[in-house]
Amino acid sequence: MSGANELIRELGGAPEVLAEWAGLPSACLSDRDIPVDVASVLRLLNTAAANLDCRNIGMILAARNGLDVFGPLWILLRSARTVHQMLEDLTSNYDMYTRGAALSLQPDADGAALCWDTVSHLDEDATQAAEYGFALCVYELRRVLPSFTPRAVQFRHVPPQDIRLHRALFGNELSFNQDRNAIYFSHETLGTQMSSANSRAYSIMQSTLRCDASIARAGLNERIENIVRFLLPYSPCTIDEISDATGLSIRTLQNRLTQQGTSFKQIKDQVRYDLALKYLRSSDLSLAEISEILGYSELSAFSRSFRRWHGQPASAVRRVAIR
Repeated sequence: MSGANELIRELGGAPEVLAEWAGLPSACLSDRDIPVDVASVLRLLNTAAANLDCRNIGMILAARNGLDVFGPLWILLRSARTVHQMLEDLTSNYDMYTRGAALSLQPDADGAALCWDTVSHLDEDATQAAEYGFALCVYELRRVLPSFTPRAVQFRHVPPQDIRLHRALFGNELSFNQDRNAIYFSHETLGTQMSSANSRAYSIMQSTLRCDASIARAGLNERIENIVRFLLPYSPCTIDEISDATGLSIRTLQNRLTQQGTSFKQIKDQVRYDLALKYLRSSDLSLAEISEILGYSELSAFSRSFRRWHGQPASAVRRVAIR
């Protein structure tokens, strides 16, 4: 929430009123150590964007912040030797910062993609949060590489009516209505040395974060959900693939999930349900395109599943996103 208080006032709004409406304690607007509910933060950003006629509030807020919004994790990130190491540390420790979203660094032939998404059970529109996070990343990297522009950027949501600010920040390789939120980095960028690199501080923070028993790491259910979320648009996402990704045998994986009262099928269904709602509410993708992304061989199968999940047809819950 750093900087939100001042920005909302500059835009003519009352931050305390908006925070209360969103379900946030007003104190969180000035005290960054107060834990806040992710859904309420998304609700605040969305409400501020609509009520204050500021579609790009997330990106504007990002311009005022830096990696220090990540608290103690910031020291580790700024002390990393290379951009690649910084991104790897961010993704592997992101659950310290929030359990309401997932972050993954996916290698590809030309470099890597940093993928972000909110977790299941969050129905709030994540447009502002996605743009805030990627903008924050670009602004931070431009402190190391003043001319940095991402290799490409993809957003799941619909494009705004005016995309000039998006183009200026993210470059021309920018697309909306995609199957994920992702920002792409070239090999050259990933190998860039960090000007703030500090091997001693890095080692100290690695040990501190590793030994801090108060930091709860993601459980098996959450790990599997995150893997499914990022694999689903690109593979059949079978239990064999999850077994490979977690390093657990299929039998061990199934037994542990059974002990926790769930199964791989239930987790995969929950992710499909959550992603279906996000695509329907935030993008212009057709039902057929959504069905394909979620791994259904036929639209009719997706339609039956959605009706089972939600009690009504998918077309009934599509809504117009804020542009």
